[in-house]
Amino acid sequence: MQSRRVTSSPIAIQLFLTKQCNLKCSYCSADAFLINEREPELRTDEWTNLLRRLKEIQVFDLAFSGGEIFLREDIFTILETAVKCSFPKIKLTSNGTLISNDIAKQIKTINFLNIEISLDGDKETHDQIRGPGSFNKTIQGIKHLIDNGIVPNIRFTPLKSNYRKLIELLDILFSFGIKKISLNALHPTGRCNKIYEDIMLDCFVEAAELKTILFDLRKKYDDLKTSDIETFYKDLPGNYEKIKSSDQKVQQLKPCSAAHSSCSITSSGWVIPCSELFDFRGGNIRDQDILDIWKHSEAFAKIRALSDVSSDQIPYCKNCLYNVLCNSGCRADAYAVYADLFAPDPFCPYWKDQKEQGCLRIT
Repeated sequence: MQSRRVTSSPIAIQLFLTKQCNLKCSYCSADAFLINEREPELRTDEWTNLLRRLKEIQVFDLAFSGGEIFLREDIFTILETAVKCSFPKIKLTSNGTLISNDIAKQIKTINFLNIEISLDGDKETHDQIRGPGSFNKTIQGIKHLIDNGIVPNIRFTPLKSNYRKLIELLDILFSFGIKKISLNALHPTGRCNKIYEDIMLDCFVEAAELKTILFDLRKKYDDLKTSDIETFYKDLPGNYEKIKSSDQKVQQLKPCSAAHSSCSITSSGWVIPCSELFDFRGGNIRDQDILDIWKHSEAFAKIRALSDVSSDQIPYCKNCLYNVLCNSGCRADAYAVYADLFAPDPFCPYWKDQKEQGCLRIT
């Protein structure tokens, strides 16, 4: 793995304002529910005080998420505080079902928010994943935003059951004037943990087909702006051969930013390296200053130490030809599935081949 410099304070922070949600999506990585009785969530003043502190330590990028953030009655107090603090980049994510015309008008007053709405296909597919009636409610929320001059970005999570539905979804979105969509990564945490292998794309077949679908959609819609899903593992052998037969310099993936320049804060105040690494809690902002946690947390130090581990030191990657290119995949996904930071990325197909041949064994 490539070593990554640790910034003096976090540059980007994801803030999970609530664990509560009015939907119960099958693959929810946060395992969100309508009622959260597990831990008391941060009060309004705790969030606003934290935001002022984040401004003091020069955090650049804020992403507000949940659960469903519009279940918080104080959501606009929190968002307005963030705007008054003049963070350069502020994004919020919602399922869109609670966005009425009045809420859309309030969002409009916060004029440099970037809002993302989650949609997982056409009506039938979306409702199967997120619950009956959720598609129509989300579309209505999107219409309220557009009527108030706000064009949201759409988040789409490709699954076995819905990736082909991107074609129908884009037809709907373009009829509304929406031309930007992001493909959201699937992570094996929360409710997704038990069903991850059943719903994730096969990188040789389904992810490759999705890439072709995106290519064709860009030809159909000249001004379509979309993030691409990387058929990264499928392309590794070809990329390896190209580099091997030329003088081209090996370009590894960028090292993960978790605990190096970014972190997450849960609805109950826990500071964690990323949303998947809840077991590596650095501390709680109710008891400790965020900067002290960032600089001195033993849990964060363990995650940072991973950047000094080369790919050939990961047991399941050390004999792989392609480990010079892949940076050993996502350590958080590996930990989520196998409770081991040095386990293989569950999305990687190459270690699975070795396992089936009896060369590797998950302990």
